[in-house]
Amino acid sequence: MNNLKSFIQKLNEIQKAIVSFFLSTILFLIFYAIASDVSSRWDPNWKPPHPPNSPYYDMNVVPNTITVPFDFNETWWVWTIYLILIASLLLALYSHKNSNNNKK
Repeated sequence: MNNLKSFIQKLNEIQKAIVSFFLSTILFLIFYAIASDVSSRWDPNWKPPHPPNSPYYDMNVVPNTITVPFDFNETWWVWTIYLILIASLLLALYSHKNSNNNKK
């Protein structure tokens, strides 16, 4: 924990902005994948590409699924965890006073 505090104190404002941008983007992609997995459901209008008596029919074809990662009725808890995590990371990143600013 002390290593993290010393690392954060060494960052200037531009470096903090870059770190916060990349952290929030990477976490957004991770939570987007989680929300997509949580909200996936079978497509009721799906039809196989070939009829069962066709020579091209493949038994291993998986029916299409619909994923709606921003369907907040199903994924509200995923996005709430994401927002809490981002807020706590940004608070930890920006709450430390930079030693360069105190020298003025």
